[in-house]
Amino acid sequence: MRSSLSVTQKRMRMKFFAKRAYQVLNSMFQIDDIHAMGAFLHPNYKTLRSATSTQIDDCHQPCRMVITTNSKYDIQEECIEEPPSKKPKVFFESLMDHNQSNCER
Repeated sequence: MRSSLSVTQKRMRMKFFAKRAYQVLNSMFQIDDIHAMGAFLHPNYKTLRSATSTQIDDCHQPCRMVITTNSKYDIQEECIEEPPSKKPKVFFESLMDHNQSNCER
């Protein structure tokens, strides 16, 4: 048995389910600035083609804030320590010395 619903009734029901699905998804997931930055920095999604101009601005703003806060620390002000020098390999030298002493005998 199929009920005959008018087109407007079907649209109203679809709008209800779409609105309800939107509410459920919003309650389940919270999208933070870090998620928007991740989408912007991902190579496949960096152009943000399907986003509106306000969404793109909302994405770019936190990225700019992170860049400016990290650029406050100048690299030249920090003390850069050189890595320790490598120890010379004495294994071959000790073998050579041992062989030379054996040859001299």
